[in-house]
Amino acid sequence: MKLGYDPKHNVAYIRFHEKPGQVTTIKISDDANVDIAPDGTVYGVELLNANEQLAGDHGALIVESAGRVVVPKALRERLGLAGGRALEIREREGRLEIEPAPMALVRRRGARVAVPARRLPTLTDDIVRDTLEKTRR
Repeated sequence: MKLGYDPKHNVAYIRFHEKPGQVTTIKISDDANVDIAPDGTVYGVELLNANEQLAGDHGALIVESAGRVVVPKALRERLGLAGGRALEIREREGRLEIEPAPMALVRRRGARVAVPARRLPTLTDDIVRDTLEKTRR
């Protein structure tokens, strides 16, 4: 199974099998179409208005083929996330955790720079060595 997403048109395609040739597209609702082969095999489902359909109340996200994550509009609005907002992402016990970063992006000399919301400790050689050791394990 493979999920594709077109952010320009907000359309997702869930492909179960490669299309062998001719398929029939059946409209099953205003927001969904199914591709079926003559033998009845379902090859894929097209979801129009995909962000809203895939999000529901669970806040599901779409990962595009380039690795970008699309956060549904309703969820962005509920969390107050605007375009260009820095987010922290971590893996913990096989799950992704995403939260607003404790910093702001500001323009300095024509470039965007991340500025922490609070003062951070000075980066020392010991901190760098410890971090490298932890990541190499």
